[in-house]
Amino acid sequence: MKNIEIFIPSWPENHDTVTKLGTADYGTYGLSCDSFNLSLRARQTSEGYVPEYHFRCWQDLGLHVFVQKEGGASVYLRALDVHSADLPQLEHLAKCLKWANKRLDLLKDKSPTLDSLPFYLMNLCTVLGIHRTVQYHGTCREETYAQVSSVLELIVAEAKRRWERLQ
Repeated sequence: MKNIEIFIPSWPENHDTVTKLGTADYGTYGLSCDSFNLSLRARQTSEGYVPEYHFRCWQDLGLHVFVQKEGGASVYLRALDVHSADLPQLEHLAKCLKWANKRLDLLKDKSPTLDSLPFYLMNLCTVLGIHRTVQYHGTCREETYAQVSSVLELIVAEAKRRWERLQ
C-alpha cells in the first residue's frame, strides 16, 4: 500500500519455531489438518500524516497457514483479531484486504504442497511487497530488520513440524 512497508514479525531469541513466529500451537495428534496464524506489521515509509489505524490494521490482518495430512498446504490472508474498531477503521481494514487479495490472485500455484511451500511463500511476499522481517528482541531493546527469507524458513519448518505430527 502507498506509504506503508509491510513486515512479517519474528522473535529470533525465543526457543522454538512457534514462539519465534509469535503464534500458538493448540494442535493435537490424529487430526487431518493443522493450522497457525502469522500476524503482520507495518510502518510508514514517507513523511506526512497517516492515521495510526492504517498501521494497526496490518496487525489485525495476517497469514493463516493450513497443513493437510496428505501433504497439501494453503496460505490465506485473513482478518485475525479485530479489536474494537470503528467504521473508518473497519473500512480501511476491508480496503487492505481487497488490495492484498487482488495481488494474491496473481499467484499461479493456488494450492502448494509442503515441497513447493517455500517458493509459494516467496511469491506471496513478492506480490504483497514484503521484503523484510522485523525482529523483536524483548523489552528496552530496539527491533532489527532482516531479509524475509529468514522468517520464511521458520514458517516452512513450522509447517513441516505440524505435518509430521499429523502422520
